[in-house]
Amino acid sequence: MVACSEPAHGLWTARDSRLPGTRPSVSLLQCAGRRRGPRFVFRHPPSSADGVDPAVGDLCLYAPWGNLCIFYQDSGYSDGLLPLRRIEAGMDLITEMDGPFTATLEAAPSILVAYFSCTGNTETVAGRLSDRLAADLYEIVPEDPYTSADLDYRDPSSRASQKQNDAAARPAISDEVTSMEGYDVVFLGYPIWWGQAPRIISTFLEHYDFEGKTIVPFCTSGSSGIGASATDLHGLAPSTSWLSGRRFSGTVAASELAEWVSELSLPEGTVSAKAA
Repeated sequence: MVACSEPAHGLWTARDSRLPGTRPSVSLLQCAGRRRGPRFVFRHPPSSADGVDPAVGDLCLYAPWGNLCIFYQDSGYSDGLLPLRRIEAGMDLITEMDGPFTATLEAAPSILVAYFSCTGNTETVAGRLSDRLAADLYEIVPEDPYTSADLDYRDPSSRASQKQNDAAARPAISDEVTSMEGYDVVFLGYPIWWGQAPRIISTFLEHYDFEGKTIVPFCTSGSSGIGASATDLHGLAPSTSWLSGRRFSGTVAASELAEWVSELSLPEGTVSAKAA
């Protein structure tokens, strides 16, 4: 699936490719069915392409010829290849084509991982999720940063204690998400404070329009589960689809996060192909 993010109607042409393992005559690739155009992340400029050993489904630019290539079988290392994105589903349709054909790629959902973190645990999990999902990352930063004294859960007069005891508290956030309207899925991470999400998460949810989006909560805690901390947030964004969340430790392995993501019913992109 090709992740899309910039407003555009993207069309790409590809000349006949002679690289082993690529479809030999892909005539047109179209990013269709989205309000957002293509986002291709180039790891190097074409003039300095180092080459890669592509996997099945990799979408690459062959810099010397300017060809866009879809790899449908193992081919081995090749100089000059720039990895762009990866087709995660639908490669069977492309593999079965014989001769020139037209492929239409409908983008996977655009994903944002938003998180609030004071001690670094949630930040670590959010970063690993962002890497796994190829998602944008946004930190919810309070306008008035928390100090160690503010976070002393043993002190009932500490700032965090007082905020958590006040259901109407809405700590201010220092900046905003750029183009929130462009995201389809938002992973929302936070630490567990007194069994609940910090009040700044309520500030975040009330500030944006999440209608039609999917929100996936996740939290970090040494022992407490996600419990009602997630369901208590549903009323703050009632016009969205909420998926079940999960608690993680700050040292969670990337493999555990990958397994969790694979179990979620996230929106998916599609691939279609027909003979030219």
